[in-house]
Amino acid sequence: KVKHREIAKKLTDISNNSKLATFFHKEETTICSGCHHVGPVEKNRNVPACSACHTVLNEPSGDTPTLLGAYHQQCLGCHQKMGRPEEKMPQACTGCHKEKKKPR
Repeated sequence: KVKHREIAKKLTDISNNSKLATFFHKEETTICSGCHHVGPVEKNRNVPACSACHTVLNEPSGDTPTLLGAYHQQCLGCHQKMGRPEEKMPQACTGCHKEKKKPR
């Protein structure tokens, strides 16, 4: 499950602590637009669920990645671009997911 509230708060805190970010990110919905990239994002309005565009099936639909693929591209892509250490920005599977025990 995506930790939506924690992620949004962390991104907002980072933005609020940067003079450059606060100068350019005057709209409250700017942080939201990073993930909710289709259609206009409006304050106090629900956005469509990710699954409205990203299929839950194992195969992508055209150029649109699957739901799992979209999560991984968004989260991992951002973590990799930031170049932070694994402890700060997990990039390995077990950084976000509990390690599964192999059946014997």
